[in-house]
Amino acid sequence: MRALLIDADRNISRSNGHIRSKLPNLALMQLSTWLKQNGRETALNIEDPDEVWVSCVFKENADQARGIRLYYPDAEFHLGGSGVNWNWLPEEAQKAKPDYDLYPKMGYSMGFTTRGCIRKCPFCIVPEKEGKHQIWQHPKEFYRGSGTIMLLDNSWTANHDWFMETSQWLIDNGVQTRVPQGVDVRIMNPEAARQLKKIKKRGVIHLAWDVMKDEDQVYRGMMAMKDAGIRLKEWVSVYVLVGYNTTVEEDKYRCRRIKEWGSTAFAMPYISTKWTRRLVKWCRPEIFWSCDINEYRPGIGEDAHRPSLSPPLNTPKGMVEHDG
Repeated sequence: MRALLIDADRNISRSNGHIRSKLPNLALMQLSTWLKQNGRETALNIEDPDEVWVSCVFKENADQARGIRLYYPDAEFHLGGSGVNWNWLPEEAQKAKPDYDLYPKMGYSMGFTTRGCIRKCPFCIVPEKEGKHQIWQHPKEFYRGSGTIMLLDNSWTANHDWFMETSQWLIDNGVQTRVPQGVDVRIMNPEAARQLKKIKKRGVIHLAWDVMKDEDQVYRGMMAMKDAGIRLKEWVSVYVLVGYNTTVEEDKYRCRRIKEWGSTAFAMPYISTKWTRRLVKWCRPEIFWSCDINEYRPGIGEDAHRPSLSPPLNTPKGMVEHDG
């Protein structure tokens, strides 16, 4: 049996001149291992396959992903991914060690140590798709033995004991670690912050400040990290959800506060508007640290600014109503 594996977000986007996804597809790598264990031959470029397995993560590619079936009328067709449905592979497939041979140029390992989330943010599909936060795999189960490891956890630090155990393994083995998802700064404590400081990091630590009422928790967590010796400007970036349930002034306020606390804001638009696009550009570090949002005027080289018409930010911390 010959099984063709298709990463729709790469293939479809490439045909349109823009690659929507640059990361290797973890589900396909785990699926490849599981299918091989069950007697199939797998690859990303098999001709005349008996089976076709398509993964589609992004909704904008859903119609084209479904259309792939037309190219393989005689093959057994399987389609999954959050872009089209929430069908889950068997757990043994989800926990299979990734087949890194599927992406020969991939120089790192990737996987989840936890799944789900302790939050129920209305703008996020994770709680509905993955459910409650749960321990998933130890990193040694998907680590390839060398190079960087990428942890895809939505909330790595939510289970404190498991975070301490898995992070200590990374520290003891000197594994360079990248965490592209946001670490929940609202539950950051001094012990976890000191542990993060010890990890051999690749890339910055991502935090998030999505709603106004979380200001005090975000501040306390960031200060715990600072006290642990984590250099906020060099090692931390804070996702800021904009265009969802906040005003323009509230979006400005959060980005400015993050700057005052010593870190870089990274605007994440819920919808694309003229304002959110401008904010995204201003949050580029080289611009973010050189001027205020009121001074920023996009221009050639992104360096056309005018003097600010407003005084420096000196708004009291309580300018926005909090409900706890």
